[in-house]
Amino acid sequence: MLKRLLTLLLTLCLFLALVPTAEAASAPTLSSTSAILYSLNSGDVIFEKNADAVLAPASLTKIVTTMVVLEMCSDLEGTYVTVPNAGLFDEIRAVGGSNIDLTVGERLSVNDLLYAVMLPSACDACSVLAYHFGNGNVQTFVERMNTWAREAGAVSTTFRNAHGLDAPGHKSSARDISKIILKALQNEKFVEIINTFEHLIPENDYHAKRYVNYQSTIPMLYEYSGEYYKGMVGIKSGYTLQAKCCLSSMATRGDETFLAVCMGAPKEGGTNHARSDTRALYDWAFANFETKTVKRAGEVIATATLSGATAPSATVSLKEDLVVCTQKDAGEVQLFPNLKNPATAPFSEEAGTLEVVQNGKVIATRTLSFDTVPTPALPQTPADTELTNDGPSAVMIVGIAALVLLAVLAAAVVLLSRPAPKKRTVARVKAPLSRREQTGYGAPKSTRPPQRPAPRGPQNNNRRQG
Repeated sequence: MLKRLLTLLLTLCLFLALVPTAEAASAPTLSSTSAILYSLNSGDVIFEKNADAVLAPASLTKIVTTMVVLEMCSDLEGTYVTVPNAGLFDEIRAVGGSNIDLTVGERLSVNDLLYAVMLPSACDACSVLAYHFGNGNVQTFVERMNTWAREAGAVSTTFRNAHGLDAPGHKSSARDISKIILKALQNEKFVEIINTFEHLIPENDYHAKRYVNYQSTIPMLYEYSGEYYKGMVGIKSGYTLQAKCCLSSMATRGDETFLAVCMGAPKEGGTNHARSDTRALYDWAFANFETKTVKRAGEVIATATLSGATAPSATVSLKEDLVVCTQKDAGEVQLFPNLKNPATAPFSEEAGTLEVVQNGKVIATRTLSFDTVPTPALPQTPADTELTNDGPSAVMIVGIAALVLLAVLAAAVVLLSRPAPKKRTVARVKAPLSRREQTGYGAPKSTRPPQRPAPRGPQNNNRRQG
């Protein structure tokens, strides 16, 4: 009895020890309509919820507004913009859009306006920049935004304005926003802006100096805030009636850095669920994932069988180190190369793909490359029987030459076997006789020598005489 009791207690202890691990490994349940979580160390998606759902992006739009200006302006601090009297703020004021109270005639640097766009999410600064860099046409600037987004790989995104206020057809998705951010992070000035928690706009003829910051948009960045999240960097937040709460951000702890995008989250009471969902995603990711280098660049992964090449096979590897974000305590990863078998000409550098699997789930996919691009083998032409389009074969040439030689020999035999031709005599043609010669009158004397009469033989005189 005591032995059975001890066995039950041991089993219960093991069960209780395993329960926290199972709960920690489970992804959080989110209130956001759409969300995605990236490992920036490996570039892999480790969580997504309706990531391709097309939604209103609110002020996440301003990331692209900033990027287009950064690419169009080479001197941010030395380029100044004067606020025009073009009715740019009518829509913003009508819906209560966020702003820094820009006034017609006010003159600010592009640099100051960009900080106003990204930190306090000033819609009026967006409109002024779009008007200026669109050469007086906001829609020209917006088209440049759409082009930039497509080049970033945002296939479901269309912008109708530069500030992100609700408009028919103004749309994006969590996956698209993450691709936009990944491209924007390649720009040093953009990274500088989002890592600045406060910026001073100097005083001018219309305003005293102004401080712009993230306090009203992403309070999670400030230690004095009750929502503070250690290691977090704000990128952009947003809210409209149609879009609801949206938030894009990054967070780093130790060697791990993650990127989170939440869209379409409700606001209930004093709770912004885009922020609470972001916190839950980061807590889960830091607790359960780690980055590992599985293979080094150039290390042979597999050998590909070739057809139509100068060699029967070729080795394949990765161009870069295989760095993957793996789940802790979920077993070792397995590598499964997907190659064409056999690989046939025409050959390119790409040899196939490599799937990284952990616990039966594909956690990453990479492109495999030939270590040396295979060389196609030269086509072989049969020597005796096949004719090609390049000209007569050697067999045909020899045959024609033999036929010509036989014809020549046959002609020679025929000519040699024919009898010699008789000599032809040429008849002497007498000149026609003249009239005198024809009648005998006055005939000329012959010039021929006189003929001796032939000797007479015995005469027969038995002729009758009359």
